Amino acid sequence: MTSSPHVVLARQEIKSVKDLAGKKVGLAGFGDATHVLARLILARNGVDPDKEVQFVPFGPDSARFAGLQQKLADAVVTSPPWDFEGKKMGYNILARAYEYVNYPLSGVGVNQKSLQQNRDQTKRTIRGLIKASRFIRDNRENFNFGVSLA
Repeated sequence: MTSSPHVVLARQEIKSVKDLAGKKVGLAGFGDATHVLARLILARNGVDPDKEVQFVPFGPDSARFAGLQQKLADAVVTSPPWDFEGKKMGYNILARAYEYVNYPLSGVGVNQKSLQQNRDQTKRTIRGLIKASRFIRDNRENFNFGVSLA
């Protein structure tokens, strides 16, 4: 995937990202992709993510959607199929992440402390992932995951 399928899904009365000023925005967790995307989308729409919204960590998409339904959040950052379900129920899609940023959806992340304390393990993990990717690339005929390995 070359971009995120995430959306900002909001309660019926909220019609734009700017309307989220002073509201609660649900996400998976602080510092994760949903948090980064929410901050970016809010800022690009003139809403200060540090001062004008309260972020609420809910965990997985299903919990975020439930939080929206229970009015524990005014909007959530979620992904399919919850965006489709929400739209069917009358919720508004305020923004789609791919309209704001294009980045690889999958990857490897490590925090600075873990990198410093486990440098060898990190190197072995990355080497293993590279080796596995090369193996799959070189043996495509043996793999059919229903995705493109271009």
